[in-house]
Amino acid sequence: MSTEIKNNISPFNLLKRINFHLGNKRKKDTKLVFLLSILSSLAESVSIAILIPFISFIVNPEIYVLNSLLINILDFFNVTEAQILYFIATCFIIVVLVSSFIKIKYIKASNSLADNISSDFRIKIFTFMLSQDFSYHFKKGSNEILSSLAQKTASFTLVIFAAINIMNSILITLAIVFVLIYNEPFYTPIIITVISLFFLIIFKFKSSLILKRGQTVSSNQNLMIDIFQNTIGYLPEIIVYNIKKFFLNSLSNLSEETARSTTEVRTITVTPKIYLETFVIIFVISGVIILRYLDISIASNLAYFAILAFGFQKCLPLISNTFNLAGNFKFSTPVVDNFLSILDEEKVIKIQEEEISPLKFEKTIKLENLSYKYNHDLPNIIDKFSFEIMKGEKVAIKGPTGSGKTTLVNIVSGLLNPKEGRIYIDNIIINSQNIKNWQKNLAIVPQSIFLKDGSVLENIAIAKDVSAIDLEKAKDCARIAQIDNFIESLPNKYNEGVGEKGVRLSGGQIQRLGVARALYRDAKVIILDEATNALDGKTEIDLMNAITKISKDVTLIMISHSDTSLKYFNKIIDLNIKK
Repeated sequence: MSTEIKNNISPFNLLKRINFHLGNKRKKDTKLVFLLSILSSLAESVSIAILIPFISFIVNPEIYVLNSLLINILDFFNVTEAQILYFIATCFIIVVLVSSFIKIKYIKASNSLADNISSDFRIKIFTFMLSQDFSYHFKKGSNEILSSLAQKTASFTLVIFAAINIMNSILITLAIVFVLIYNEPFYTPIIITVISLFFLIIFKFKSSLILKRGQTVSSNQNLMIDIFQNTIGYLPEIIVYNIKKFFLNSLSNLSEETARSTTEVRTITVTPKIYLETFVIIFVISGVIILRYLDISIASNLAYFAILAFGFQKCLPLISNTFNLAGNFKFSTPVVDNFLSILDEEKVIKIQEEEISPLKFEKTIKLENLSYKYNHDLPNIIDKFSFEIMKGEKVAIKGPTGSGKTTLVNIVSGLLNPKEGRIYIDNIIINSQNIKNWQKNLAIVPQSIFLKDGSVLENIAIAKDVSAIDLEKAKDCARIAQIDNFIESLPNKYNEGVGEKGVRLSGGQIQRLGVARALYRDAKVIILDEATNALDGKTEIDLMNAITKISKDVTLIMISHSDTSLKYFNKIIDLNIKK
C-alpha cells in the first residue's frame, strides 16, 4: 500500500468515496442531519426576519414599516396596532426556542453521525485485515492497518464532523445573508463580498501548508506504530545491548515532528478569527466616517445597523468556524485518503457467520507438482513437489533451513495458495470455494505461538466464552501436551493468567500450551511447525510419545528439527530429495 498522497485531492471526491463505503443506515442518518441543518438555517433566517420589524417598531414606533407579508399575517391573526409589538415579540421568542431545539437535535445527530461513521470504518479496516489471505500480511506488513485502527479512524470523525458543520454553517449564513440583502440590497452584498474574499485569500495561502502537515502526521503515525512493534519484538536485545536510547530517540523525533505539525495547523485555523475581528472593527469605523462624510444619517438607518450587527454576530462565528473546520478537513484529508485507498484497492471479503461444514476426509491428502515462490523475481522455494499422505498417518517433514518446510505445511493448511500444482483431498481439488471447508478439519501449532493476556484455560480454548469451555476436555489436552502438572502447580491452576504474550511462561511451556490448544479442536489433521524445538530432551520424548499415539484416525504432520524425533513417525518427507 502506497502512502503517497496527491496534493489535489478534491473534498467532494473524498466525501463521495466515503459515501460509497457507507451502509444504508448511515446514509439515512446523513439525510436526517441534512434535514436538521436546513431547518436550523430556516429558523435562523426567520428569527432575523421577525427581528427587523420588532427593532424598527422600538426605534421609531411612529414611522415603522411593515412589509405586505407581515401585514397579511397580522390581519390573519386579528392583531390590532396596540398588540403588534407583543405579537412580534412573542413570535420572535417562539422562533428562538424552536431554533434552539432544532440546534440541539442537530448537534446530537451530527456528532453521533461523525462518531458512528468512524466506528464503521474502524470495523471495516479490521474486517479487511481479517479477510485478507495469509500471504498479504507477510508481503505488505500490518503497520499501516494497525495505525489506521489505533489512530487514523479518529480522522474520519474530524472529516465528517467538518463536512457536516461546514454545510450547516454555509446554509445558515446564506439564509441570514438572504434576509439582510432583502432588507438592504446595496450595502449588504458589498460587506459580505469583502469579508468572504478576506477568508478565501487567507485559506488559499494556507491550505497547501495544512495539507503538507497532514501528510507528515499520516506518515509519522505509521512509523510510530512500527517503532512500538519493533521495540516489543527486540526487547531482550534492547536491554542486553543497551540500545534503548536509539529507539527512544527515533520515537521522540517523530512524536515531536507530529506535535509541531499539529500545532501549526491548529494555529493556522484559529488565527483568522483574530484577523477578522480586527478587520471588522477597522471596517465599521471606516464605514461610520464615510457615512458622515457623505452626510448620511446614521440615526435614520439605526434599525438596519442593529439588524446588520445582529446578523454579523450570527455570521462571523459561523464564517470563522467554517475556516477552522475547512483547515481540519484539509489536515485530515491525507490520512483519510490513505485509509480509503486500502479499502478501495483491496478486496474485502465478508466474514461468514454461518456454520461451515467440514470437507469429507476419509482417505488421502495428495499434493501434485506443487510450486511456490514468495515474489515473482525470486526462485521457487518449492518446485514441482509431490507427495501423498494417508489418513491416520504420522508424517514428519525434514530438511535444511530454507528448504520450504514451513511453506509446505502452510500450503497444506490453505494459508498459502500454490503458484502451480494442485491439492487433492480424497480426489477433490482444493480451491477458493472449498478451502474453508477443508480448514474445518485442521488444527495448527505454528512456530510462533501467540498467547493473549488471559487465563491458561482461555488460551487453550481460543475464541470460546469461558462459560462454554469444557474444563475436563482442556485437562485431557493439557495432559497429552505434557503441561498438566505445571498447570496444576499454579496458584489458580487453569484460571491462572499467563501475562501479555505469555510473558510468565517459558518458551517450552508456551509451545506445549499451543499443542494443547490444537488438540482441543478435535481436528482430523494436526499440523505442527517445529512445535518441540524449545523443549528439553525428556519432555520432547514424553510429548512425542503421547501425541503420536492419539487416535489412529487423526493425521499428524510435523516439521521435525532433529533426527531423534523421526522414529515416532511412520512416514518421512525429506525436502532434500526433490520429487
